[in-house]
Amino acid sequence: RYVSIGGFINGFAKVFRVEGSEWKGGFIDHSGREVLSAANRTLGQPDKRGYVCVEHEFMKFKLANLRTGHERILDDGTQGVTALVFSDGLCIHREKPLLRGEQNSSTPMRPYGFKDHHGHIRIPPSYSAVHAFSEGLAAVKVTNDFGESKWGFIDTNGRMAISPRFSNEPKDFHDGRAFV
Repeated sequence: RYVSIGGFINGFAKVFRVEGSEWKGGFIDHSGREVLSAANRTLGQPDKRGYVCVEHEFMKFKLANLRTGHERILDDGTQGVTALVFSDGLCIHREKPLLRGEQNSSTPMRPYGFKDHHGHIRIPPSYSAVHAFSEGLAAVKVTNDFGESKWGFIDTNGRMAISPRFSNEPKDFHDGRAFV
């Protein structure tokens, strides 16, 4: 039935089958019951509440609640790029890429922000790089008008909790601490 089964994370394991030449993924629970059909291109990691972001078609993302079975389209391919990491109620979002021919050397970088589980932008894209939330904080890279960048941390409301002052990319928070 499956060609690969991953380890359990937050009560769910990734499963994969092959369709033609493509791998398709889904999730099972501890009883082995398939809680998300193995029909998706790419899978994220489920968070503690059972939410997971998946790429169900090329550049089209949905959010699934593995505990309830509810699914919601996060990005229909027209809004931007959504990362497959969903944590603390938010997933990483990046503004829609420019079409071929619209880009040149002066084209600004597409910034990152965060969406909620309804697919709404909760923290507008304004950072040059971000990490997923960990213990209520996400590392964000802020670049000034002179191209100088520093890392800081925001909370889930988008407020700067630790001002951008770190030159090196920090690690995520674990047990109240982060390596910077």
